[in-house]
Parts: sequence; structure tokens; C-alpha cells
Amino acid sequence: MRASRRKNTPQTKQLGKFRILAAVEIQGSIEDFAAIAGKHQIASIAVTEGEKTRGALDPGKLASAKAEFARNGYLRVENLYSEAQMRALDSQYRARYANFLTATNKPDKRPLFTVDIEGAFNDEAVLVNPLIEPLLSAFLGDDFILAAASAVASFPGAPDQHLHRDAGQLFGTENEADKDVSTYSITLVPLIDFTRQTGCTRVWPGSHLIAGREAALAVGSLDPEVRVGSVLVTDGRVLRRGAANRSDRLRPLFYCTYHRSWYRDFGGYAFRPPFLLSDKVFAAMPEALQNRVSWLRDRYKGVRRKYWLRKVLPPALRMRLSKDI
Repeated sequence: MRASRRKNTPQTKQLGKFRILAAVEIQGSIEDFAAIAGKHQIASIAVTEGEKTRGALDPGKLASAKAEFARNGYLRVENLYSEAQMRALDSQYRARYANFLTATNKPDKRPLFTVDIEGAFNDEAVLVNPLIEPLLSAFLGDDFILAAASAVASFPGAPDQHLHRDAGQLFGTENEADKDVSTYSITLVPLIDFTRQTGCTRVWPGSHLIAGREAALAVGSLDPEVRVGSVLVTDGRVLRRGAANRSDRLRPLFYCTYHRSWYRDFGGYAFRPPFLLSDKVFAAMPEALQNRVSWLRDRYKGVRRKYWLRKVLPPALRMRLSKDI
């Protein structure tokens, strides 16, 4: 016996909308519960002062870090930077980019901008930390490149970010094929405390090895809190979102992205360069670091000039002339 067809009345349309909204609310509740209840143990290592002095992780710890990263697609590295390093970065960041940090016209309250490689940010320990370099080399090859140095400022009241995978997919759109290839993009995120109030980077552990969004969401999420001086290292294929900023504090986020030498992700760089580096600063860099960034030297010159104007304009004039990106 054939089931009767439901009439498409205003009431059923309204019911459909209600079901969609309810599904969204339920999904958000599931995410929060998984994060709070600790369905997943946080993949994490802590750097010791002795390792900082030697400039290398203990071999056993490095092996564990590689295994955890391969399995989960992310890794929290605690105590990587000193308080002095973080103060210098934070001070320069807030002074240099004040016009991005006072107001935004972006609906999601998360303006994205490129960081100048200069001053405290022109530091090999920040751009390619020697303690992390072996991890990057293990997954991206010894000739990996620094692909981007950027920042996101999450203003108070910023909602949950859209679900996404950081890296542009090599094949397909939802990790259908990329789950079977080697890691090709890694992002490292430092700056202020990431707590459940200011907003963690929510990750779905192991989702870099899963095809399809629904299947990836089914593994459950995790909100790794990251304190100042620590970093979160993520595979570009991991499903993630920036959690809402429920605090009354601005949450600045500085990140470096690293790629395999042959991979380029041009998404999002139509109106800004991946990083800003003057000829003078480049010339003074160690050769090893020059090799990491030289791919960008002749690209984005026109974009860099236009982008520079946006950074020097007063906030009110900048927002009148252009939208935040």
C-alpha cells in the first residue's frame, strides 16, 4: 500500500524549518557534550626546559608526537615558547595591527589579516621552531615551505565558526580521496589562552582519515584548551571550527601554515598575500629559512601594495572603503 503524500502547506513548511533548526541545535549540543565529557583524550606533549636548551625533543617523545599526530590529525605542544617570546609577539601584534583589533565590519566578527615578518615575528624560533621542525619534516618532507603567516581576531560575541577543513582539497570536496594521501598541509597556532570562554579551536580527532562530513562529525569533537606559550598543530584535512568567543576579551590568533614543497593553496589570497616579507628582511634571513619562503618572492607584488594601504588607513576610513576579509 502506497503511503499518502504529505501536502506542502504553510504549516508543514514551518514544521520543516523547525526540524532544521532543531537539528542544528542538537548537533551543537552533541559537539559541546563531546568536548566537555572528554570522549577523546587530548593528544598532547609538553616541552621541558632541558629540551629547549638542547633545541631538540627527546627521541621517545618525538616518536610519540609523530604517532599521535598521525592518528588524531592534531597535537597540542605545551610550553614551546617562553613568556618573554609571547609578550614580545603580543605587544607587537597589538601595536602594529591596532586598526584591525578595535572594530570590524565582518558579520562573523572574525577579521582575517596577514602578518608582517618583522621584529618579534622575524624569528626562526617563531616561524620554524627547531623543536617542531622534525615533526613538520616527518609529515611534509625536509623541503617543506612556510606557506602563510596570518592572524584571525575573534571579537567578543563572535559565534561558532563554520565547519571546514583548512587546506584546499587535492581531489574532491569532502576528503573522499585526500584521506588516502599523505599529509600535505599543517597549521601551527599560538598567541593567547584558548579556553572554552574565549573559544578553542574545536577539532574532530581522526577526521583527516575520514571521507564525508557526516561520517567525520560522528567521531565526536574536542576543544583542546591551549595556554600562552603552547601551540596547536593541525593537519589541514582535519574537520574543525573556531568555537564562539563567549568572553569579553578579544581573542587574537597568529598562525603559520606549512606545505609540502609542491603544494599551493591560493584560496583566500585574492585580496591579501599569504605573508608579508620585505627584501631587506629576506636578505638578512638564514639561508635555511630563505629556502622556506623564497617561493613567494615574485608573487603577490601587486596585492602586497594594495594590502599595505588597508593596514595604514584609520579603522573608520578602512571600513568605509572596503569590507574586512
